[in-house]
Amino acid sequence: MAVTSLLTSLIDFSSSSPSLVDYGGGQGAGTNTDIFIEGSRSAGRRVDNTTDKGFGGTFTAADLSASEEHVKVWTWVTQWADVTQVQVRVGDGTNNDDHDWSVTQVPVTGGFVPIWVDVSRPPEVGGSANEASISEVGVLLDIGNVGGNAPNLILDE
Repeated sequence: MAVTSLLTSLIDFSSSSPSLVDYGGGQGAGTNTDIFIEGSRSAGRRVDNTTDKGFGGTFTAADLSASEEHVKVWTWVTQWADVTQVQVRVGDGTNNDDHDWSVTQVPVTGGFVPIWVDVSRPPEVGGSANEASISEVGVLLDIGNVGGNAPNLILDE
C-alpha cells in the first residue's frame, strides 16, 4: 500500500530571513534559536497583559480553498496557564480570518502544541480572506500580566 503525504510547508522559520508580520503593536517578532521544534530556529515575540496580540509569517500565496483544508502552527507559550484565548489568523495580504482555538486543549506540561484550524469553517472574526490565495498564517493571544522581557510566544513550522 502506498502512503501519500498531503502536508505542505507554508513557511520555514529556520530560513535566513523569514518574513514576519506583527499583530497588536509593540516590540516586533524575530528569529529565535533557543526554542524550536523543526530545523535550527523558530520565531518569537513578547506578548504580555494584552488582547489580540501576536505575530505570523508571510509566504508565497497558497490555494487553501478546497473543502476541509487545514493549517497547523506549532505554538509554544511559556506561560500557557495565563492565556485566555488563542486565535489563528489566516490572511490573503489584505483581509484576515481569525479562528478561535480552545486553550483547554493545552497539555498541563505546556511545550509546543500543534494548533490546527479548518480554513473553510466560518471564522469568529473577519471572513473576507480569499482562501484561494492565502499568504499569511499567525497566532494572536489574550494573555494576563506575565512580566519579563523574553519572547514568550514561539511559532515554528
